[in-house]
Formats: sequence, C-alpha cells, structure tokens
Amino acid sequence: MGADFITSAGGFMFSLGCIQALQCNQNTCPTGITTQNKKLQRGLVAEQKSTRVANYIKNMAYEVGLIAHSCGVRSPRELSRHHARIVQDNGTSVVLADIYPDICADIYTVKNEGEKTG
Repeated sequence: MGADFITSAGGFMFSLGCIQALQCNQNTCPTGITTQNKKLQRGLVAEQKSTRVANYIKNMAYEVGLIAHSCGVRSPRELSRHHARIVQDNGTSVVLADIYPDICADIYTVKNEGEKTG
C-alpha cells in the first residue's frame, strides 16, 4: 500500500525526496526512503531531509489555517464535514455532511430522544 494509502503521506514522501519510482513494497526504493537495503539507504541523509520535512509541516499548518479562516472558523479544529462540498459527476456540489452524515450524532440524538420518551 505505501504512502498512497494514507492520502496526506504523499506530501511528506515528496518532502523527503520521493520520486514515485513505485518500488515501495519491493525494498528497492532508489531514493532510500522505503527500503531496508543499506546500500540504497545511503541516498537518504536524514539530517538534510529533516529540514525539508519541518518546512513542509510548517507550511501545511499555515495553509490549513487559511482554509479554516476562509470557512469562517477561528481554528482548523472547528472545521466539520458541513464546511466541505463534493462536486458530483453532473457538476453540482453537495455538502459532505449530506453524503456522509455524522453517525455518532445520529446515535446520540436517537438515544436522547429515547430517554425523554422512555
């Protein structure tokens, strides 16, 4: 699966120097990032790459903050699925909460309604 399985991991892989050789699961990564082969690992100098990764994290946090502010909230922690829209095949956009409702909120509502009537 590799970094592609975790969508946000791709940016971290690029900041490390990933060239998308698609050899992550073969232990033959030419950049040394996803290999146990000592010879190939020499291509990954952690001291140099750590600065790049730190810059990536810093810039990503800043950009997520900008997105949060543009949605009218003070912090990314205040974002919810109600702030996101998904563009459908027909070109219309739908609020993410309409496509994927918050199951926990539904369970909580049903539980509380049952307590009130029961």
